[in-house]
Amino acid sequence: MEKLLSAFITSTVLLFWLFSSYAASLENNQQQNLLQSSGSSNTSTLQVKNNNKRVSINHASAEELAAHLKGIGINKAKQIVDYREKYGAFTHIEQLKEVPGIGLVLYKQNEDAIEL
Repeated sequence: MEKLLSAFITSTVLLFWLFSSYAASLENNQQQNLLQSSGSSNTSTLQVKNNNKRVSINHASAEELAAHLKGIGINKAKQIVDYREKYGAFTHIEQLKEVPGIGLVLYKQNEDAIEL
């Protein structure tokens, strides 16, 4: 009975570890696909939104940010402006990742569309 219980616990731990690894791998793949994807209708729509213009994260209004940046609606654009007003002008574009709701994926999607 003890061997059976030990085998069950070992199997359960192994399955949990495999599931956790698989879930982490899926999440990583989804993030990579989001960064590299250009064929889906969502990213196609977002690419049209950019219009290949650079927008100043230090001077643009929330409406301008929302109009020019991929994946950034008016609420996230307002968060960018609020962050800028609270902490002062951005000193490098990478600071955009510090704004709540703006992570690596959104930053990478817009890296070439922003300037100080």
